[in-house]
Amino acid sequence: MHYDDIANSPQNPIQGKVFNTIGGDDVYHDVPKDYVGKDVTAANFMKILSGQDMTGVGSGKTIKSDSNSNIFVYFADHGSVGLIAMPVGGYLYAKDMYHTISTMHENNKYKELVWYIEACESGSMADRMGYEKLNAYVTTASNPHVSSYACDYDSRVKTYLNDCWSRNFLVDTETSDLNSKTFLQQFEILKQKTTESPACAYGDLTIQSEVLANFMTWKQAARAPQNSPSVSVSDSRVSSRNVMEDMLMRRVEESANSLSAKAELKKFYEDAAKADIIYGAFAHALDVNTKPSNADDKCHTASALNHDCIKAATIAHNEVCGEYTEYSFKYSSYIAKACSTHDANAITQEFNKICSVVRI
Repeated sequence: MHYDDIANSPQNPIQGKVFNTIGGDDVYHDVPKDYVGKDVTAANFMKILSGQDMTGVGSGKTIKSDSNSNIFVYFADHGSVGLIAMPVGGYLYAKDMYHTISTMHENNKYKELVWYIEACESGSMADRMGYEKLNAYVTTASNPHVSSYACDYDSRVKTYLNDCWSRNFLVDTETSDLNSKTFLQQFEILKQKTTESPACAYGDLTIQSEVLANFMTWKQAARAPQNSPSVSVSDSRVSSRNVMEDMLMRRVEESANSLSAKAELKKFYEDAAKADIIYGAFAHALDVNTKPSNADDKCHTASALNHDCIKAATIAHNEVCGEYTEYSFKYSSYIAKACSTHDANAITQEFNKICSVVRI
């Protein structure tokens, strides 16, 4: 699944092409398009993973697995505490994904499952969920509290090409012998190279002793290691929460005729100001602690998150306040914090009051 909104985006200065290394080759032309656009939803993702009938949707392909199957899942998108975003429809919530994998486990749909997640606060998708009971290993770009980071700003296409953790994962995989590299070895490499956000591991950690080839294959190419001059990386990196602002500011600086870019940046700051008002009022009303939580390399929360409350309150928020913007997504963690001391109804009532006056 991929939304397929990059290659032919009006904002892409090199139409029809996608790059993931600075000065690198196009990586778009051979990408499968089983599920794109409107079909890239949380519901479809879970159906495909669990092998349900997808007739009439996309290519119709689904994972027909059994008790002897090893399944590898890689997911990259925005995220927050207790959820990861999808380009269409509602979010993919931690409780729903766990239920899907738990049901697969009960129905002997796999032998072992490995899930790599690139998203902000991605550790919250697996921490204290119980994946160790499901023969499932989950590794994440960040812990339950910290944003992931974008890397490699490319002036050719005027955007960041990668998330830092994903870049490190892909380069290590492409340049490794999959028959000898273990998941533990790869995890330690990603943890060392990804200095911006703390990589974490959850679930059945005995799977870390297995080699990557048990779960993935790779058409070995003569690609140089990451520190080779032929694989260009840059020192540019920014919190995923701040990518839009960073790009708009760069567009203003780089554009010869920056009137439209300035207008976009002005609109961005106007919307940001509204968001600051909404979530500032919410935090004040429910006495939400807005200070960063354990912003270090700890991979676990002090106590289990209230995932039922997070889902119910987030759905209610989106109905009354509108869906999060690139900027306001950073405030979505306030719901998880509020859920530690309030129920979903109280949170919903507060959003009803605030967003009847201010709405993004």
